[in-house]
Amino acid sequence: MEINHIKKENEGVLFLIENEKEIGHIKYTLDNDNNMRLIHTQIHENYHGKGFGKKIATKAFEWLKENNLKAKIECPFLIKFLEKNPEYQNCVL
Repeated sequence: MEINHIKKENEGVLFLIENEKEIGHIKYTLDNDNNMRLIHTQIHENYHGKGFGKKIATKAFEWLKENNLKAKIECPFLIKFLEKNPEYQNCVL
């Protein structure tokens, strides 16, 4: 399982890929100060209820850590994920 990143100007997407298939994604925008804002998480319907939401959230926060980035979290799913996984609080602005 891997994260692919596509960025265009002031927005981007982190895609969760498994066996060469897109499982889901997290959309983000960049504000005027170039801070990342995680705004939406989506898992494709065929993969609902199989733990992929947690997997993409974990991968996204690990990606932030590896790239020395921090983000504002606006996605309700990711806010709940952080409540259950406080070890990623250091990735939050």
